[in-house]
Amino acid sequence: MELRWWAGSKPSNHPRSNAYLYSTALNPAIKTERRFRPEDVVGRECLLDLDIYDGVDGKKNRIDGILPVEE
Repeated sequence: MELRWWAGSKPSNHPRSNAYLYSTALNPAIKTERRFRPEDVVGRECLLDLDIYDGVDGKKNRIDGILPVEE
């Protein structure tokens, strides 16, 4: 599965932004650098925590979180 830019979130490095949370789950080194670029996470594997909700057009999936793959 390929996610669009940060799963639709804005590319912010604020610690509570989805982009920052997703990026640090994929690459923990980002926490020490406090900045990231797409190449810091492209190609890394993760597990998606999905929720199913009722949208206007029927059932939809929503990403609730990204979990790192345990090595």
